[in-house]
Parts: sequence; C-alpha cells; structure tokens
Amino acid sequence: MDISPSQSSAAESSDIIERLFCAPVERHTLPNGLTLVHRSDFSSEVVSVQIWVKTGSIHEDALVGSGLSHYLEHMLFKGTSRRDGKSISREVHAMGGSINAYTTFDRTVYYIDAPSTAFSQILDVLSDIVMHSTLPEEEVERERAVILREIDMGLDDPDRQLSQALFRTAYQRHPYREPVIGHRALYEKVTTDELRAYYHARYVPNNMVVTVVGAIDPEDCLAQVDQCFGAIPRGRLAPVQIEEEPVQLATRREEIVGEFNIFRGGLGFKVPHLSHPDSPRLDALAHALGGGESSLLWERLRNQQNLVNYIDCRNWNPGSNGLFWISYLCDSAKSHDVEKAILDLLAEVVGNGLPESVVEKALRQALSSEINGRKTMSGQASRLGLGEVVIGDINYGRRYLKGLQAVCPADVQDTASRPLAPS
Repeated sequence: MDISPSQSSAAESSDIIERLFCAPVERHTLPNGLTLVHRSDFSSEVVSVQIWVKTGSIHEDALVGSGLSHYLEHMLFKGTSRRDGKSISREVHAMGGSINAYTTFDRTVYYIDAPSTAFSQILDVLSDIVMHSTLPEEEVERERAVILREIDMGLDDPDRQLSQALFRTAYQRHPYREPVIGHRALYEKVTTDELRAYYHARYVPNNMVVTVVGAIDPEDCLAQVDQCFGAIPRGRLAPVQIEEEPVQLATRREEIVGEFNIFRGGLGFKVPHLSHPDSPRLDALAHALGGGESSLLWERLRNQQNLVNYIDCRNWNPGSNGLFWISYLCDSAKSHDVEKAILDLLAEVVGNGLPESVVEKALRQALSSEINGRKTMSGQASRLGLGEVVIGDINYGRRYLKGLQAVCPADVQDTASRPLAPS
C-alpha cells in the first residue's frame, strides 16, 4: 500500500504529539485552595517554577484602567520582611537561576528557572515575594515614577498607539479596551492603600496556580509546595463583575493623525475563546495569511503589488473572545489600496478556500511553533499554566494539537467565513 506525503506527515505529527505528552501530569489542590500542576522531566537538571495569580487588568473592578495589576507586579520585587529587593535578585542569581514576571489582561505570572537542586530555595523565594511582600512606601513612590516613564514611552511609540487604538475600538464595554499598564491620569491617582487592598484581596492561595516542570519527583514536589504555601489561609475572594461586550453590528474605525514617518494600519475581526473548536483552524489561517515572508498576504501585497513594507497576521483569543488581527506598514499614499487588497484576499479565502499545499504548510508552521514552545522547562510550565488557568483543562495542549493536526482546507474555509465578514 502506498502512503501519500500528507499521510506520512500526519503519522509523524501524531508520533511527535504523543511523545510530547508521554510524561503524566500531576494535579493537586491544597486545603487552602491553591492548585499545583506538575510534570516530572529528568531530561536535564533544570526546573521551572511559576506562580500564576488569576488577576490581571480586567479584574481591577472600580479602579479598572489604573494599571493596578502591573504596578503590583513591579512592587513584589521590592522586598519582604525577610528579604530586601536587592537580596531577591542576588539570591536567585547565586543559585544559577533567573527570575521574572509579566502581567496580562487576565493573569500575573512570577517565575524562576534554575537548577533543580535549588528547588526548595526557589519555592521559598517565590512564596515569600508573592505572599509576603511589604510594599514599602518609599518603593511605591519610586516605582510609580519608573512606570510613569514607561507609560510616556508607550505614548510616544506608534506601534503601541496602534495596538491600543485597535483594542479600544474593538471593545466598547469589555475591559480589554483599557491598556494593561493603565492610563496615565488614572495611574497617577493610585494610592498605597489602594495597592495594598488590591494585593490582599486578589493574592490569596485559592486564586493561584503553581506550575512546576523539571527534574523533581512528584511526591517531593507536592510536599515542598505544601510546606511553603499550605499554612497560608484561604482568602475571601469576591467575584469581579466583568462587563460583557455587546454584539457588534457594523464596522468601526479609528484614525490617528500625527507626525509619523510611515503609515501603520490594523484590521481586527472578533473571534471566539481559545478553547473553541475553531481556535486551531484560526491559528492555521493566521499562519497561512501572515505567518512570514512566504505567506499569502506577504506574497501578494509585498512581493507582487509592492503595497506594504511589512505585513503579518495573528490570532489572539485568550479570554471570552479575541481578535483575528492583521497589521501592516506602508506609505501613506497606499493605505487605502492596502486595505482594499487585504479585504479582497480575505473575500477570496472565504469564497474559494485555500490550496491544500498552503494549509499543510501553515499547519507545519503552527505545529512547529507549539513544539518549539515546549522544548524548555519554562515553555512546558507555561503551557500547563495556560491550560489550567485560562482553559480549565490541563490536557488542553494535547487536545489543541490533535485539533490542529485534524484541520483540512475545507475546515479553514468554513471557519474563515464566520469571523472575516466585513461587519
């Protein structure tokens, strides 16, 4: 029996997926509500420990738009009753590790990657800064000035202006319309008491997930996480009301005019949640349309028509909904032609679909991207956190890749017909 190249590629992909997920995942919930997700990986003597706090800019309630979550992320590196700010970084570097954090719309994540022999020390440092920060008054004011400069730099950055304009145009009610870093006028008014109140309200064990991937035995992992976090009492976690975005009935536009040396444009289309069955198909579509210099948009608008200097496409959908987003750079005189060319190409995809070779290439790119993201302990721990915190399913990674592998050209065309309507 002859095996076609596509069948051979599918079989190879299945083998890769199975090998990616051959190691079992342990999931435990401590009595105080903290969740531990752990996968042992003894391929190297490294461990990644991440604390995912289920709070981001959309959870700032009455102070939404003030940048509280991002502000607090900065402040947790400024000291505890046991360590000052400089001691934290020195201790992590001394163990041969690195420490960092980030804030998004729906979460704040703190993580250390280091040799697995330092696992106990890693947990001690992370639990100390996340659960026992003192938020010293002088550091609050010093960091306020640092973030104000960061906000001002963003206001001077045309790319940041474009992305913020796209989000506030796409979302009229949902807090996705507010920048994670906050508005300058609102951020300036945040008080130390408000920062402390937000910290004590949201940074409770029943609002956290610890993900661990590396050369750590499962029983030892659970015992040590329980030792560092188990005695912290469960907190009173009040629900945050997040306003739903109403159905959009017509195209919206926003144009920013200024002294820019090049035109920047973005087209966004509403798409469903990351766990929706359309998500792998939309990822494949994004790769086919704008995933590099051999993509359809680049080939037609850059190489054939010489309309753009740069163009790409991404599928962003972490929460209740998201955006399928095409962005580009071009000369101002060509901006209308660029938008028309993009919409014409999208109409062709909806009407005629994509060639099988284009879809297969896009799937290989998407699969390669996912595999590369799992090559490190940190990447694996991030994927586990995403599954647990954002999706509510630690097995989401396998399910997503299986869904991606099953995508065919007809699926992509059918999926494209829903979000890419001009309205």
